[in-house]
Amino acid sequence: MDNTRWKRWFAIVLIFVSGIAVGAASAPLFLGPPRPPFPPTPESVQEHITSRLTRELDLDEAQQKTVSELVHRSLIKGQAIRMEVEPRFRSLIEDTHLSIRAVLDPDQQQRLDAFHERLEERRRGFLMPPPPPPMP
Repeated sequence: MDNTRWKRWFAIVLIFVSGIAVGAASAPLFLGPPRPPFPPTPESVQEHITSRLTRELDLDEAQQKTVSELVHRSLIKGQAIRMEVEPRFRSLIEDTHLSIRAVLDPDQQQRLDAFHERLEERRRGFLMPPPPPPMP
């Protein structure tokens, strides 16, 4: 009787450990390849675009270098445009927030403020860092 009880526990533990092993081994099949960090860095965006164009267009080394430099300059210009537009965009969001807040009761205002703050935290996490200095 004692031997049978031990075998049952051993079988339960073995099944549990097997489930963990199978789950860990099959996770990449269901989750797909690892994703790069977000927000992407300007360097990773530049590398991604250049490598994608290299594959699609069969670029040679000289073309890759030129394309990479062009993409780099474009990212710097894009960052400058974003910085110009950002204050106007922030103002629009803040005006909308205040307009919505004006039609809510005090409890709803508090909940809206908390929601707005969560969105702001998330937005700050998505902003790309400034691009690196121009390539020599």
